Order: sequence, then structure tokens, then C-alpha cells
Amino acid sequence: MIIAGWLTPVGRQVGPASVLWLARCRNRMILPRQRQRQFRFSRKAALRYRWMNTELTSVMNPLSSSHDQPTAQAPVELLAYDISWPSKFELERAHLQNVLAPWLAGGIEHIGSTAVPMLAAKPIIDIMAPVHTLKASLPAIDALAQAEYVYYPYKTEVMHWFCKPTTSRRTHHLHLVPAGSQLWRERLAFRDALRGSPKLAADYAELKASLALEFRFDREAYTEAKTPFVNFVLGKNPVHQLSR
Repeated sequence: MIIAGWLTPVGRQVGPASVLWLARCRNRMILPRQRQRQFRFSRKAALRYRWMNTELTSVMNPLSSSHDQPTAQAPVELLAYDISWPSKFELERAHLQNVLAPWLAGGIEHIGSTAVPMLAAKPIIDIMAPVHTLKASLPAIDALAQAEYVYYPYKTEVMHWFCKPTTSRRTHHLHLVPAGSQLWRERLAFRDALRGSPKLAADYAELKASLALEFRFDREAYTEAKTPFVNFVLGKNPVHQLSR
């Protein structure tokens, strides 16, 4: 898989692909070499550039944060697309619609790779539910415990995170996210971009397969290594800003 782009010494894009890579190292900007060069996005590139994404990542991919994750983790295992995933989401959505009714600020969304037709994925249904505020939705933690969702205080500044039924054996992830927040908009934008482009989805599948072999027992590293691709996709969407 190649995502090609050419950068001039001042960082201006002159190639065919709309991707602009910014990097910071020890408080200085890293610029391309004087001669134009082609950037090949591959597994090695993903590993090399994982550390470059503090400013670009924002909150799009919360599992790429250095914050603690649930300690008990199953290995990264990707399965071929399962046509039952959408129906599994719908069943859970109907259940959550009742459980979360007092706090919902809109419709519950199916996100992540299981929400993209024909895309290989970990067999975990990712669900994002909009709430008015994180503070106002704190009581939902107790309500969800009755529905077999385990709360974990992860990235608490942007969401309430849950898994079901346990942290070591997960069938569902649930994210309570403020409606209209940057995290909310970017996750939907990334999902919709993959749904709308078979080429992007195929490239993402190839990258994930490679990283799943490299980081089989390290979910955080697996997720971090996908971040350059996520940023590339979001760069085509108006909700993503490269500079702040």
C-alpha cells in the first residue's frame, strides 16, 4: 500500500495525494530534505512516525493516548467482515436507547471498523452515544453497570468509556461522548470516509493486518500505529484542522 505525496523543503504539497505531514521533535520542526522525495506509507513508516502525532491526533483516536488503558487485554485478532455485525449493533442500540434515555442528546451511532462494510475488524461492536455533557451523564455509569457494561476511567476529559462484558473478553465498546464535540465529529467523519471509498477501506485493511501481526499483544501500540492513516483521512474532511 502506498499513499504518495511529495513535499518541498518548506512543507508545501506538490504531489497528487492530499496529505501533509507535520512533525515536531524536541521543540523543533522537522522539514523534508532539500530534494523532493516520495513518502511511502507502510508498516515501517507507521512505526517510525507514531511519535509524531501529538498535535495532529487530537481526540480522534482516544486509544492512542498515553493514558492508562484497561490492564487485562485480549490479543489483537482481526476477522473477515461478518454480515451479522450491523444487526448486532441494532440489537444493542435498541437496548441502550432505553438504558441511556435520560442522558441521550441524539441518535446512537455504530463506529469503528465493524461499521464499515467488508472491512476486516476485531469482532467488537463499537458504539458511540451522544450526551449533553460528561458531568450530567455521570449517573449513566451506574445504569450501564446493570446492563453488563464495565466502566473504565479512560480519557475522562472527552468521554465515558465502557466495555462489555469484561476488559479481557470484549464484545462491545461503548463511548459516551458530548454531542457535536470534536471527538464526535471526527469519529463519524472517519467512518463515513471509509464507507464512501473502497480504496481507502482496502488500504486501511492492509495496514491493520500488518500491524496486528506486529502488535498482537499490545493494543495501545496497534492503535497508535494507525494514527498517521487516520490523520491522512481526516485531512480530507473540513472538521480536521492541521494547525491550531
